[in-house]
Amino acid sequence: MNTRDVIENIVDAFDRSDVEGILDIMAEGATWEMLGDKTFIGKDQIRDSLNGMADMEMLDSTKNHIIIEENNASVDGIVAYKGKDGKVHEMYYCDIYELSHGKVTKMISYTVNKQ
Repeated sequence: MNTRDVIENIVDAFDRSDVEGILDIMAEGATWEMLGDKTFIGKDQIRDSLNGMADMEMLDSTKNHIIIEENNASVDGIVAYKGKDGKVHEMYYCDIYELSHGKVTKMISYTVNKQ
């Protein structure tokens, strides 16, 4: 699978809130940095973080850019979701990916609440 396929698959898994689908695409020792917040190291910590988002219902996801360069990629856009409070929230995001051997080894996420 090439880098574009891997990125399209992980973005689709995030859009469907498919925790195991996301983890299947990540390397065993992958890291996920939520800049300004937390860093998750390894699939177990990433799984715990994703399961903590289970009460969020994804409503819409727009991709403004998907940029691929060899084993690196970035995706940015806007997501809308319903939180456990029942309110709709929107945020801008940019995810940067590093890959090795067809797996995501590092993901860096920037998020800003849409006002």
